[in-house]
Amino acid sequence: MSSGEVLTAPQDDETLAFHARQQAEHFITEGVSRWFDNLSEAVADYAFVMDSERS
Repeated sequence: MSSGEVLTAPQDDETLAFHARQQAEHFITEGVSRWFDNLSEAVADYAFVMDSERS
């Protein structure tokens, strides 16, 4: 084997599906997490505005 040659293990459909599912779950989790962060920030901003209008 010469240097610079990369060996990759052959992957069956089940392994590829597992990795695709893992990646999809990661992106979905990340997206939902960001959505909730944005939502909580919006609620905090709204509460601040409502509180400042009251005074």
